[in-house]
Amino acid sequence: MNCIYQLDHQKAAEHLKVFDTWLCFTTAIINDRIVKNGQFYCVGPEDFGKYDMYSFNGIKDTHRIPEISFTTHCIKQLKLKFIFENLTLMEDSTFWRTDMDYYFAEEHPFFYMDDTKSVDQIFEGHLLCGIWGFVPFITDVDLDFKNLPSKSKIDAETQQQIIDNTFFFFTTIYDGAGIMFWVKDGHEYMIEELRKFINVNA
Repeated sequence: MNCIYQLDHQKAAEHLKVFDTWLCFTTAIINDRIVKNGQFYCVGPEDFGKYDMYSFNGIKDTHRIPEISFTTHCIKQLKLKFIFENLTLMEDSTFWRTDMDYYFAEEHPFFYMDDTKSVDQIFEGHLLCGIWGFVPFITDVDLDFKNLPSKSKIDAETQQQIIDNTFFFFTTIYDGAGIMFWVKDGHEYMIEELRKFINVNA
């Protein structure tokens, strides 16, 4: 049986500073200005106390949730909006191949995933973005990308609007064996939504 554990805020935020060098959404949403308004958690077994849960880069006997199922649930059932950002590809990359619309924040491509996306598109987004440093996040703002051509670079105002309205994100820890997630104060219902998946095989 797996459980959700609240993490020491300072230790969790310190770990995320490995992403600080990228000029992109991920760098902005893990900034202290944003994360100070919420709490960090992780998923682990009932006897997690015997481990050092703050050795985030070491493999633990823990459980990785089925991330694609969880994000699909949030997008399709809860009607939430996820941003999937790829941190390794740049604007001039020749390796970015997809039929889906995507956009740029700074130099990095991202998908805006709302309930108009199919389950297959959500899966494809995970495949294209789900590398080390992948921090999918939910923004509580309705954005009209229908009139924005694919491959466009969003303006600074839109980018800031997305960042300021972020209320949930997660990333892998324990060498990919587990996850850490952050929930903005006032959105604790996301903990219960995640709890539905913590004992489902990934």
